[in-house]
Amino acid sequence: MTQRLYRPEWPALAKDLHTLAARPPVDPQLPIRPQSTGTPTPAPQLIFCSDWRFDIPDQTTWQRLWRQQRTNAPTLGLHFAWGAASMCSGWPTPPPNPPHHPQITDGPRLLILNSRHDPSTPHEWAVQVAAQTPRTTLLTYDGWGHGVYDRTPCTTNAADRYLLDLELPTTTNCPAA
Repeated sequence: MTQRLYRPEWPALAKDLHTLAARPPVDPQLPIRPQSTGTPTPAPQLIFCSDWRFDIPDQTTWQRLWRQQRTNAPTLGLHFAWGAASMCSGWPTPPPNPPHHPQITDGPRLLILNSRHDPSTPHEWAVQVAAQTPRTTLLTYDGWGHGVYDRTPCTTNAADRYLLDLELPTTTNCPAA
């Protein structure tokens, strides 16, 4: 179903949501912190665990955090962060380059592209990254979906000019297609 979020496919997404709504409600149990199975970690998870540190030291803390989430965001359910936390908690090595405010003082200016209605990386995240990163321009595609490079001639041309000539766009918005 998540593939439908990269490009809006409203009829297919509506069908998926209808199917989900028809399912009987699930009573979420307290999650149990998984134990290592000894099986190899898939690459996306390996990358995620190498970038972020999750220190949930024991089952009691795990359950307290779960109760807090259920109280503060009851409709959220099993958010992707729980999967990451369960997989990365107790990771054997610290992240070599943990999240931090970038210190960019020279080199080319940066271009960030994000859609206004991105279900995977919300526009507010891009706004905050641009605000916290010196020498950055945010180009917003005013439409839906995740990934904006090939949405319109405006987004494609802006990205191409930046990647080929380090030329920043003259606009900060591209209209939705």
